[in-house]
Amino acid sequence: MDAGDSRAGTCRHCGLPTARRTAAAEAPSFCCFGCRVAYEVALPAAEATGEGAPRPSTLLLRLGLGIFLALNIMAVSGVHYSREVFGAAVVEEAGYEPLAELFAALQLFLCTGVLVLLGLPMLQDAWPWTRDARGQRIWRGPSAHLLVVVAVASAYAMSAVHALGGGGSLYFDTAAWVLVVVALGSYLEGRAKGRASAAAGSLLESEWGPHRVRRGHRELEATTEELRPGDL
Repeated sequence: MDAGDSRAGTCRHCGLPTARRTAAAEAPSFCCFGCRVAYEVALPAAEATGEGAPRPSTLLLRLGLGIFLALNIMAVSGVHYSREVFGAAVVEEAGYEPLAELFAALQLFLCTGVLVLLGLPMLQDAWPWTRDARGQRIWRGPSAHLLVVVAVASAYAMSAVHALGGGGSLYFDTAAWVLVVVALGSYLEGRAKGRASAAAGSLLESEWGPHRVRRGHRELEATTEELRPGDL
């Protein structure tokens, strides 16, 4: 579908109906997170014109930064895994406790960045409520991304309490990598959808006509626009 299409109530990428009704001046509506990613992947090419440069997409930048932050979280979480494996007493005797507190605060900071980069866009599609053109709330039901958001938020909140309280297990690396894996999978799905959409558009253009049509007892030539239900 063309990136400039602003039909209300349909997915901007694939054209399937959506619960949300949007005006032409508002943000585009999507049927799923994968279509949102596919639209953002294809947006620079769709907006390229002879008069101006296409709008840069931040998707790959956000995904790359998310992976970078998640790798750093994994690197600094070794002290806390040592506490889980060998016990807190061994870590305290080795003098690693001040380092563990510092690394806990660092993980909290890095994981917050991953949530902002990858979690907030996913929350928009996970939220089960939306509004129609008259401003009334519509229940569109929970999605798989809602489970991901709830799980990541729970792991992040529990880890933040433990990090600020000075004790307990930390799950910042798990929360960050779940977001990275889901976002990466959506990116790959989006690229596949983008290629399929472009191939379908090329196929429709090539079959625009004219066609040999049998209409009743007559045979004639007609373009795709002139075809009617019942034509053979």
